[in-house]
Amino acid sequence: MADGNRDDWWRQTRGLAIASLGGAGLIGFLLLVLGPLLAGDSFLGIDLDSLLIVAGLPVVLTAIVVWQVARQGEVDRHHGYFED
Repeated sequence: MADGNRDDWWRQTRGLAIASLGGAGLIGFLLLVLGPLLAGDSFLGIDLDSLLIVAGLPVVLTAIVVWQVARQGEVDRHHGYFED
């Protein structure tokens, strides 16, 4: 691998990590802000703020992880760092 290729791979990997962590942090922050606004409302007898955090947060965070892994695989294949 040429050093330029390695530097480009690191740049893309770092950007992907920042985007993934930033997205997860933003979702967590939004849930903290929006949670109290939904307090008192209910769906099927469950408070919406609790439902949003308990059911929505794991789904969204899992989607972020799946996206990050798929995108990192593309970056690795593009730069020749992959396993068959």
